[in-house]
Amino acid sequence: MRRSWNMKARLGRTPFWKLLILMSLLVLLLLACPPGTYVTVTFDANGGTPASPESMLVRAGGLYGSLATSTRTGYTLVGWFTAADQTGVQVTKDTMLEHEESHTLYAHWVPTVYHITYHLDGGVNNSGNPTTYTIADLLINLLDPTKAGYDFIGWSAQEGSAEYVDQIPTSTTGDLDIYANWQSGTYQVTFDPVGGTPSFSTKQVTAGSTYGSLPTCTKTGYDFGGWYDGGGGTGTQITSGTTVVLTAAQTVYAKWTAISYPITYNLNDGTNAAGNPANYTIVDTPIILSDPTKTGYTFLGWFTDSGFTQAATGIVTGSTGAKTFYAKWVASTYTVTYNSNGGNEDPVQRKVTYGKKYKYNPETSSNQDLPSSTKDGSSFLGWWTDAAGDGTKITGDSYVEATSDHTLYAKHMGQTSAGGYVFYDKGYTSDGWRYLEAAPALAEVCLTWGPVETDDAFYLQNFADYQLGAGKANTATIAALANWNDLNDYAATYCANLEYGGYDDWYLPSVKDLQSIWSVLYAHSLGGFGENAHQNRMLYWSSNGGKTATQMYGNADYVTFFYNTYASTGFLNTLMVRPVRSYE
Repeated sequence: MRRSWNMKARLGRTPFWKLLILMSLLVLLLLACPPGTYVTVTFDANGGTPASPESMLVRAGGLYGSLATSTRTGYTLVGWFTAADQTGVQVTKDTMLEHEESHTLYAHWVPTVYHITYHLDGGVNNSGNPTTYTIADLLINLLDPTKAGYDFIGWSAQEGSAEYVDQIPTSTTGDLDIYANWQSGTYQVTFDPVGGTPSFSTKQVTAGSTYGSLPTCTKTGYDFGGWYDGGGGTGTQITSGTTVVLTAAQTVYAKWTAISYPITYNLNDGTNAAGNPANYTIVDTPIILSDPTKTGYTFLGWFTDSGFTQAATGIVTGSTGAKTFYAKWVASTYTVTYNSNGGNEDPVQRKVTYGKKYKYNPETSSNQDLPSSTKDGSSFLGWWTDAAGDGTKITGDSYVEATSDHTLYAKHMGQTSAGGYVFYDKGYTSDGWRYLEAAPALAEVCLTWGPVETDDAFYLQNFADYQLGAGKANTATIAALANWNDLNDYAATYCANLEYGGYDDWYLPSVKDLQSIWSVLYAHSLGGFGENAHQNRMLYWSSNGGKTATQMYGNADYVTFFYNTYASTGFLNTLMVRPVRSYE
């Protein structure tokens, strides 16, 4: 009893605030450890750091509440389980304790996944390098990345560090930053000339730099088009200024274009065949040259020299260089048939050469007169290209233009309406005439050319036009200037005053007129030349004459019909005069 009193006495002496604290602690104790059975729960960290707390009391029938914590390098705590292996059941703070036995909870762990960041500095990572790892992974060997134009020299854990790593050891933890380290690569470039000849075949180049000088290259028959990174000159062209972006040795290839060479044809006025090409290349299939053409000529072949010593048929594959070919020709030879066209002769055949004169004989390489033709009572005027005599007149000086065998026809003409004979037909009308006619023998006389005494104005006129038909103008001039008595006693004035056969346009012939009369009439016994008896009956005056200022007397030309030659003699000589006229 006394002790009890003493207690009361003590409480009565305790301050109130202390009593309040004691009461609060008592309430908390009752709340934390409510009445009932408490079970000891032990925490096994299962490889982690010791659990905190290592054990705790849990009221049977109540919730576990806050559980212990633990850490483990490289692992993440999954939670607490009723067994150390995977057969246990996870217990959380909200799990109810349904038994009264003390027990142990076990920590379960999973490896923490760490990230690997690769700093590649423009390179490309190797696909075999992982981006994550765990502490439980086996040793990781880092693989080399690539970077165009650079050599990989190693990974480092610090940017710019020369301490290189190539592995992530087992048991490593934490996120990692790994840095790729590079150096510019040096590579060999091989130059494939593709059949050509390069000035050098290999060189070393450095990535990031330019290729620099490249080899020149030659190939017969081709133009060099540069170096390319694709076979056969395909792909991208590589030049001296191209930046090297290699990661390994490289081969580049020459590009070639076949040169187109010109072909020159010296046709010598011929016409080339349409199929003959104007150019060729070294790879062309063999070219066989076709024959050109040239009117009137036969093609003898192609030659490579102007002297026609090196014959050629074309261009073989593999040839190079400009080519010149010379066409060789020979003038074609044709047969001409001279048809007397009703005359007395049988047809005569001769050979003629295209482009040369009809009088040229290719069989003897000499000139010869064309055949003549006779027809009773007619004069032979020459050869024509048609039987009617309306085509083209052909003389010995005419050039052969026909390109085949052909026939020429004799043209004959009998006495004209004036009674004379035609001795020349120029084949067309010009200057008012086509035909020249000699008067018949009845009009032929013997006269002097002119008097000796006449003024110098006449003599100095010098009537020198000798051509066919020129006698008409010569005679008119002589007659106009003559102041002679007895005009009919002189050759030119006699002809100018003559009226015969109904015509009064007769004149004294020129030298050429007389020579034509000789060949057409006299040589064929036509026209009665020389029938009048006279010592000079075979000498005929022409209208060509005159004198110089130093001459005392004048001279005139005459033709000797014995020889068909002409000379000059004095005016006072008496010679034959045969008037002629021209008409359409």
